[in-house]
Amino acid sequence: MRTARVLASVAVLALLTGCTDAGVSADPTSTPDRLDTADRTSPGAEDADGADPSGGTGLAGDDLAACMVGTWELDLGVARDIVAATVAATGAEPPSELVVTGSASVVITDAELAWEYEAYTTELRAIQPDGTEYHSVAVQDGRATSRYELRDGLLTTTPLDMSGSTYDLTRELDGVAAPLSAEEHEALVNRVGRGGAGTTRVTCTADELAMVPVVNGTEITQMAMVLTRG
Repeated sequence: MRTARVLASVAVLALLTGCTDAGVSADPTSTPDRLDTADRTSPGAEDADGADPSGGTGLAGDDLAACMVGTWELDLGVARDIVAATVAATGAEPPSELVVTGSASVVITDAELAWEYEAYTTELRAIQPDGTEYHSVAVQDGRATSRYELRDGLLTTTPLDMSGSTYDLTRELDGVAAPLSAEEHEALVNRVGRGGAGTTRVTCTADELAMVPVVNGTEITQMAMVLTRG
């Protein structure tokens, strides 16, 4: 069941937050303890030609804050890549099937960042090390909110308030239903709420908002998320 717990945690955490602080551990109540070292850059690092590797526009301070305000839509292909990167960060085998459908968007005001979901569904199928086939479908609806602070291009968010959102997670092992217990479900909800807190490097243009997670001072570029203005 170890890998099954890993993948269930991945499915819901990536589903609710769109990106993660660092991948997911086997215990959904614990703190992630593994990060892929590939594709990392230090915040503010530049390419040899002086360009910001995140594609930033150079907006700062009030200009960046003003640019961020609005509704930003998450491309489902980007969402799928984030889930795949999150699975890879756990050390689990790549999924044999990974489908993301529905819609998800980020709504930013001058003080609040909210994730809004409509039938946002992540379906994941993978073979565990013991040969067992794992299959899960996670569905998210509603609105999860957080407060934030923007300083020097770094966006720091508080844990998610998920009282306005709902989700349904179903799991199967070799075709046999393996539902979460009440305790596992509660732990996972708490884990996801805490996972909403973190820091991202943000860049903004008229049409795109890029968010790159920053963990222990390092940008995790393989989990970068680019949203388009709605």
